[in-house]
Amino acid sequence: MTYGATLRVPSDFLVPTGTEIEDADLVRRLTRTMATLAPAPQRSHENKPFIFKDLETCTHVFVRNDSVRAPLTPPYDGPYEVLKKHEKYFKIKMPLRTAVVSLDRLKPAFTFSDTTVSTSGATNTVRGVSSKRTVPEQPYTTRSGRIVKKTVRFS
Repeated sequence: MTYGATLRVPSDFLVPTGTEIEDADLVRRLTRTMATLAPAPQRSHENKPFIFKDLETCTHVFVRNDSVRAPLTPPYDGPYEVLKKHEKYFKIKMPLRTAVVSLDRLKPAFTFSDTTVSTSGATNTVRGVSSKRTVPEQPYTTRSGRIVKKTVRFS
């Protein structure tokens, strides 16, 4: 064998067929075989979205933000108050408007309320997280002398 030369197969390797099939007969057999083929059965496409069971009883919800987000941006906004519940959507109160949101974009928000919890005879008061934070009147200065600006959220 030489590189670049055409490969030749000796006729000893080829076994001659005893019968020759005419073209018309081959086409008829091929057509009959193709007519008996059946397509594969379809797969059921039941993609039900996950819906939290706690949505039935919750008073506040988080709303999933489906837009393209910057890295480390939370996927949910909120919590927002639920105004009205329907079978497939909720009407919620957003900061500037009232919105109708589908159930598959909602996640229940569990918030703390002002309650008293009794543990081993002692009484501890659990206070809810308020949305307003106390801001020091003077700016905070680090040891290196830099001034730390206050964080402004949801303004």
